[in-house]
Amino acid sequence: SSSSSSSSSSSRSRRSLAKQASSSSLQPPAAAPALPWLATAQQPLWKQLPPPLGLKPSLAMVKEVWAKQVHSRLRQLWEVDIRFNVWSLPLQAACLAVLPMFWAFPRLLGVQLSLPAAVLGGAQGNEALQRSRQLMEGFRSSYAWPYAWLIVAGRMAELVRELVLVSMPVRWWTDVIEVPLVATAVFAAVRVLLLRLQDLLPLAAYMQRTAQAAAGTAAQQLGTGKA
Repeated sequence: SSSSSSSSSSSRSRRSLAKQASSSSLQPPAAAPALPWLATAQQPLWKQLPPPLGLKPSLAMVKEVWAKQVHSRLRQLWEVDIRFNVWSLPLQAACLAVLPMFWAFPRLLGVQLSLPAAVLGGAQGNEALQRSRQLMEGFRSSYAWPYAWLIVAGRMAELVRELVLVSMPVRWWTDVIEVPLVATAVFAAVRVLLLRLQDLLPLAAYMQRTAQAAAGTAAQQLGTGKA
């Protein structure tokens, strides 16, 4: 009897183990743990932003950045801008006359890259003016054409605006005021575009001349290394 009971209990245990194995095989596999970056990417954008700083920490951070970076750079740029204006304004006045223009205009072109030399190159004071003269050597004639054409285009735009507005019938100014307003807005947009191009011309010329200088230096070093 004891042997029969033990055999029955062992058979029951085997059956229970077989049932557990079959049930575990039918269960779906456990999901892999989510990656931290994936969980972060699935969150809304406003939840991914860092918590806002308080007023005092924000003011302290702005003050620190101003003291370490902005203040010194502004002083440098103001100094270069003052020196540029002191040098260029008399040359511009001399360009209004006929005979002095041939002497003053090349010298005026020579200092046009002073501000880009200060902003991008880190030059200070007279060093920026001297750096501009060095970069403009052999480049004045190429720079003079777009420089002069932008100035002439600005003057022509002002002249055409005055002629268009004066030639409009009086009825348009009283009954159809939209037409003069649209014309004024168009000429103002053209004027702003020409001014922005005048601001971008020295920057583009500076980047071109520095790239050419770097390429020339690299070619010279390569030729020296081969020799």
